[in-house]
Amino acid sequence: MKKTLLPLSAILLSGHLAMAGNWFGSGPWANATYYPGNLDGKYQAAVYGANISGVLGFAIRDGAPPFLQSQTQTLASLNSGGSNNAIVANQQIGIDNSLNYYAIFVNGRTYVGTTAAAINYDNNTVAGTLIGTQPSTITTTNPIVTSQLITNVVSTNETIIVTNGITVTQTNVFYSLTNVQTVLATNSAINATLISTGVDGAFQANINSKRAVFTFEGPGQLTSPGPVTNSVQVNPTIAFNVNGIRVSFSSTANFQSLTPTTTTGGPQQ
Repeated sequence: MKKTLLPLSAILLSGHLAMAGNWFGSGPWANATYYPGNLDGKYQAAVYGANISGVLGFAIRDGAPPFLQSQTQTLASLNSGGSNNAIVANQQIGIDNSLNYYAIFVNGRTYVGTTAAAINYDNNTVAGTLIGTQPSTITTTNPIVTSQLITNVVSTNETIIVTNGITVTQTNVFYSLTNVQTVLATNSAINATLISTGVDGAFQANINSKRAVFTFEGPGQLTSPGPVTNSVQVNPTIAFNVNGIRVSFSSTANFQSLTPTTTTGGPQQ
């Protein structure tokens, strides 16, 4: 029995050596990892800091974030030479938000978005970015008030006849009336301002363990939406930390499939 187990153990050992290079180091055929696809899986991390608490997640599939491909089909316009049977197909590729996500509470509000990360196995680092909502444009109107001075001058020549007994005296009296009036004229200036409504940021973590349990920890920074003053938004930068672990070796999203049901005949109860 011992003679049978010895050749079997030698075969298993040689197989592991072919995949990993050797038992004491990483394999040259898997980009410094122990076997092909060693980094694939789902990763999750706690996000914490001053007035910050949340969670982020990302996935790695064949060395890249998992992407989703969506396709929409529309009928071609008759004005462009199409017909009712012509179909225009548009394909879009985006990061899978069910695997790459974040939800972070910052200064009294919770923000959600997309996380994209990469793992450098040889340098023991995990780098990621937090992608928030794209800035929106708001239009503001700033009134500009100007003053205009208007002066009206009225000259009057009036003849006054005074009779004192037999003597008649004629006097010409000249006087002017000046009216000063200030008119306020208001003009409006329209300004377009980009307003950020989401959280953006990045983190640079170190790998603490990359054997059976993969963990990482490190600092990061994020920007949260700030107030708008004089058509300029100032977004404060806040420091945070991440503490993460690989939670699954699968990088595939699990969607629940709903089967439609049909009923035929008879009234519905």
